[in-house]
Amino acid sequence: MLKEQPMEGLIEVRPSMRKFVGRKYELGIIRCATYSVAYLNRQIIMLLSNLRVDDSVFLNKLEDAKKMLDKNFTQRNLIRQVKA
Repeated sequence: MLKEQPMEGLIEVRPSMRKFVGRKYELGIIRCATYSVAYLNRQIIMLLSNLRVDDSVFLNKLEDAKKMLDKNFTQRNLIRQVKA
């Protein structure tokens, strides 16, 4: 985490990002940062449980996801019935 915002036009490189020592450094950008969806997989749930996150949090998230899937499934079936 950066303590301060970097100055405009500068790129801050963490020590772990320095792979090779050399006299000349060039920066190649492969991909710009994008938004990604997070998933609660088994490993993350186990980690959070060990950090004392209550199991009810995960069960509530599961129930919310099931309700959303049921709602979407019902809406798709209604759309199919209307089209038929």
